[in-house]
Amino acid sequence: MLGVGLSVLIGIIIHHGDTSNTGHYSALIRGGPSDRWVYCDDMRVVEIDIDSQLEYIQKNCSLLL
Repeated sequence: MLGVGLSVLIGIIIHHGDTSNTGHYSALIRGGPSDRWVYCDDMRVVEIDIDSQLEYIQKNCSLLL
């Protein structure tokens, strides 16, 4: 059970591109039986090690879910 005022991060929307008018969006989703992170874009869905991608995510994160 979560404490008062705590949230669980279940998704991250990532923007790939120079401006919001150009580029591509993808998503990182957490869940499933293993509670692992999955990367989703137009062409693939793959499980990832989110810790190895933190710097890129921090620079390109558009929305936390």
